[in-house]
Amino acid sequence: MQRESNLKRKTSIAMSKLDRYSMMIVSKYFESEEDYLTMMTVCKKYVDLTQQFHFNPISISNFNLFPNIETLHLYEEDDEELPSIEMFVVSYPVSYNDYVKRLNDGKKYTNVVYNRKDRTDKKLALSMPAKTIGSFCYQQMLFDSFEVPTYITSLEGYCFSSCRYLTTLSLPTSLVTIAHRCFNECILLNKVDIPESVQFLGECAFSSCYALTSIQIPDSIFSMDEGCFLNCSNLQIALVGKGMKKIPNHTFENCRNLEHIYIPSSVSSFGNNAFKDCSKLVEIEFPNCLEEIKAGCFENCAFLRNVKIPSSVSLVDVGAFYKCESLNSAVFRENTKIAFIKAVTFFACVRLSELVLPLSLFSIQDNAFQYCSSLSRVALPSVFQSVGDAAFAGCKLLKTIEFPPGTSFGEGSLFGTTVTLDLPNAFKKTI
Repeated sequence: MQRESNLKRKTSIAMSKLDRYSMMIVSKYFESEEDYLTMMTVCKKYVDLTQQFHFNPISISNFNLFPNIETLHLYEEDDEELPSIEMFVVSYPVSYNDYVKRLNDGKKYTNVVYNRKDRTDKKLALSMPAKTIGSFCYQQMLFDSFEVPTYITSLEGYCFSSCRYLTTLSLPTSLVTIAHRCFNECILLNKVDIPESVQFLGECAFSSCYALTSIQIPDSIFSMDEGCFLNCSNLQIALVGKGMKKIPNHTFENCRNLEHIYIPSSVSSFGNNAFKDCSKLVEIEFPNCLEEIKAGCFENCAFLRNVKIPSSVSLVDVGAFYKCESLNSAVFRENTKIAFIKAVTFFACVRLSELVLPLSLFSIQDNAFQYCSSLSRVALPSVFQSVGDAAFAGCKLLKTIEFPPGTSFGEGSLFGTTVTLDLPNAFKKTI
């Protein structure tokens, strides 16, 4: 309670330093009537500030709070209308058919949605006031091309999903949002130019677009949900924009022909299975600010040959390089702060022959290097303590392990190797 009270006091002090004009701008981002009432108690100069508004910035039930509004904005369908107001702006979603029915009611509509029930053909009238093409609107339609009108800002979920003959797509520079599975299973779509206006891609937005060969994610996109290009099996080139901080889970999973990908320095995280089954990916340059490579990230990347883990990385998660069969070199750069090689991280990397481990390494977990059959030598750092069960099992060429005193070896950790350890007989049985 004391901490909350101190926070409110500091906020009040900060607010009181703003002049009336600045506070009026800031208050447009308030979310409730209570926020405005609180503002009025912070400082005397704000007491009558709401009287300066000529429109309501939030839904209101107390019209005395904004006594001088000339335009009433309706943000929710059940917002109350004031008879004395002549100008109304409807901001909540209204279907195109409902909009047509209300044409003569004198209100301005800013969020008209063109829905499946409104659809007559693939062409939308250029003068239509719609801002959004609604969910499922054109799902499974048979047209081969589509030009999204220049006034559209949002494409909702499944909007063009399973348009199996769509090959040509034109997106306007007004577009901001492409929602979940919008173009999922548009199997003949071979080219997409995402405009710089787009800021968000929803889950699986372009998943299973089998004919897509290249994609450029513009710098304007700062957020993507999972699986945006999942199963784009003919995707060969991908350029990730500088606005991205993370490559989400499953983003390029099963892009079996992906050969070239550019990752900007802004990216700090590779998500779970982000590049899983990208079997033609030969190399990838990790950004210098990369912090984490999550579970299964490069699983089954059969052609990946060399990886150099930047010193900024603190997590390489379970199975990150599982069954990368062509991987011959894995180097953790100097000063990498990784304490654990997680379970099955390099499982069955059968060509792995060069391994440089971080000096901070504390433990190698179960099956981490199992069946790395080309590995002949491993040097463990002075702080190292434990090798997990079957960690090096099946490494048939492994002859030498350099390890510090006191290192413990789990059950079967060296089974199938030719390593000889000077250990008590009772302990040898477990390895």
